[in-house]
Amino acid sequence: MTEKQWKTAEERLGMPCAMITLKADGYRIDIQTQLDKMKLVLAVYVNGEIRLEWASNDCEIRRKFYFGEKRTLLSRKQREELKKEKKAFQKAVKEKMEYKVYTPYWNSFCSLKRHLIKNCTSIEQWEELSV
Repeated sequence: MTEKQWKTAEERLGMPCAMITLKADGYRIDIQTQLDKMKLVLAVYVNGEIRLEWASNDCEIRRKFYFGEKRTLLSRKQREELKKEKKAFQKAVKEKMEYKVYTPYWNSFCSLKRHLIKNCTSIEQWEELSV
């Protein structure tokens, strides 16, 4: 996709309930603006669907199109207390207490675009976009 096409897609997704369709590495990708707890997010549908198994199991679709976020089991207070410990101990505890969550919802068009460009070999418009 050209920079102009990306800009048009971003402008179109700025409106609530808007949707664009892309073709990325042979998959049909529908990106739709949705409301989630009083804020707009971008939902990514792969071949017209979102499946729980893609978010929970490591697969090509999760790596290419889903948002990965690191989370921790430690509270803020526990993380502050951990800073007082030795670096080796801090690292060991953080490795055991961190996990990664994958979701088809993106908060930012820029981060979604960057992720798609990095992980997909070809990205094309499914249909011509006009604002």
